[in-house]
Amino acid sequence: MALREQSATPGAIEVYKRRELPGGSLIEFEFAPAGTLTQDGKPRREDYRAYWFTPAPIGCLRCEGSGRVVGKRSPGKKCHTCGGEGWVGKRVRLPSVTTLLGSVCPKPGLPIWYEARGIEGAVEAVRLGLINPQDPDSAANAVAQVRDARLGAERARDTAAERGLNVHACLEHFMLTGEPPNPADHPAEHHGYLRAMTRWLLKTGIEPDAVEQLVVHPEDGYAGRMDLRGRIDGVLHTCDIKTNERGAIWSGAHAQTACYEHAAVWCGDPPAEHRLVVVFAADGAFREQYADHSPSFTRAALAWAREVRPVDSMCEAQNRVEREARKVAA
Repeated sequence: MALREQSATPGAIEVYKRRELPGGSLIEFEFAPAGTLTQDGKPRREDYRAYWFTPAPIGCLRCEGSGRVVGKRSPGKKCHTCGGEGWVGKRVRLPSVTTLLGSVCPKPGLPIWYEARGIEGAVEAVRLGLINPQDPDSAANAVAQVRDARLGAERARDTAAERGLNVHACLEHFMLTGEPPNPADHPAEHHGYLRAMTRWLLKTGIEPDAVEQLVVHPEDGYAGRMDLRGRIDGVLHTCDIKTNERGAIWSGAHAQTACYEHAAVWCGDPPAEHRLVVVFAADGAFREQYADHSPSFTRAALAWAREVRPVDSMCEAQNRVEREARKVAA
């Protein structure tokens, strides 16, 4: 694991983690927050996260590991299969578990949540004088005004993401050092979630085996970071940690936990006896729910995700073309 200082350098990465697997395979994770510069020097509009997998190198069959191929007119032409390296082990980017399952395990409460945040943002925009309800033109542009001022659902979503990252970081620190979080070091709106985390840790007495560990399943095409793997009363659990204002749990958390366990076993980790979804709520309460253990559940979720992803990509590409065409027409 390594930490790279965030800077204004184009393409700079703030967090870099790696895990070498038995046999020589490599998993890598890169993170750069919104506002840092891309390779071409432009500020990132959103956080950048990427998982990379490099398989263990094996000798190239075409050139028999020499890196050169004897041709009719060339005694030593560079092998195009391995690029002259003599081995095959291409580094590839894989989607995260969250991305993979996002389109097949929707959260039923999200539309209502987004609606509520949009209404709150519109009211705030009126209060700030950004929208004049008596002016038809101002009212017609209400959505753009709320979004430009970051008063609606997008800001609330980012705020929730920051909260989740902070709570996960506190959990990781506690598991690695035994030091509980000091509320004074964290925003007041995070205190309830941190109390819930502390209460859960005291209740379970979980002993960590791995925290924020990188896992991958290249054959099923995904990677991710497993929140916590540890022993409760001596029994190994794979735990997926969530933060939710009211302690809600959705089916996607079950699928996510199953995929982490599936990948952990592929990486050579011992199978866990239980998969546990844990949610920390704003009022300091926590909820636990044992995740589905059926192998068919994991296979079905992954199969459906594989079928949906290319369709989603095709639709988004065509929708992008249509949006641009409408802008030109307008």
